[in-house]
Amino acid sequence: MGDFNTDLLQDTYRSRKLRDITRSVGLQVLSLSPTHTNRDCPDTWLDHIYVSSPDCVLKHGQFPAPGFSKYDLIYTSYNIKTFKPKPAIVRLRNFARIDTSILGKDVTDFDWSSVLSASSVNDKVSIFNKAVLKIFDKHVPAHLVKVKRQPAPLITRGVRMAMRKRDRAFGR
Repeated sequence: MGDFNTDLLQDTYRSRKLRDITRSVGLQVLSLSPTHTNRDCPDTWLDHIYVSSPDCVLKHGQFPAPGFSKYDLIYTSYNIKTFKPKPAIVRLRNFARIDTSILGKDVTDFDWSSVLSASSVNDKVSIFNKAVLKIFDKHVPAHLVKVKRQPAPLITRGVRMAMRKRDRAFGR
């Protein structure tokens, strides 16, 4: 949609070329009256609205703007189906109600010799991770949660921390 500076009321090389190009990519022009009025020469249709699916156009048209422009304002209302992502299922652990004294006792009582005696760093990390997950599974079991709406990409970790500070300050 916009000013293409090609008059579609005239049958010229330029208007035929524009129609051919738009048709070749599957676009159709919505009909409008002349959109540029002139006193000294004929009116022209320089502003066009191109759509790929005319059946999705709810309405379109133009408004004269004589106070500030020789061009009419054009508009279209298009029915677009928004993509609704499927809910994601994620595993979460709620650390809010963990008893740290019991957790600390289990970490202290755990036999870490298998980690220390492993032959490679990769084996040590793997054994360590399995041990920590086993302890977490006992004290903070993971549960599945359906996330219906993903967080906005602009809300980063830093922004979230700033929001928490703001909310705490507001609460005080």
